[in-house]
Amino acid sequence: MKLTRENSTVTATFTPRFSLNKDYSLEIEDVRNYDDLCKKVRDCYEEYDPDYETYLWIGSNGHGINGAPYHIRDILADHDLIDSKLSGLLFALRFA
Repeated sequence: MKLTRENSTVTATFTPRFSLNKDYSLEIEDVRNYDDLCKKVRDCYEEYDPDYETYLWIGSNGHGINGAPYHIRDILADHDLIDSKLSGLLFALRFA
């Protein structure tokens, strides 16, 4: 986690480490306090939809596009992993 302060705005950036070559980071802006950070992470987790995110990376031929894996199951596995990392982050923040 990286916290950046600019004027009165605090931005929290989370970049989970993946065993796969998957880049993902979550940037939460305008964090006022710890409870606010937890709420914003919870909102991101609840809004993240692995199925929809997978759909965005499937081409008209039914396979991955724009550098995504060829097989749909591999794309979904990547997004399920992101979902799992968001869940783990939320759990860690709640019980820290």
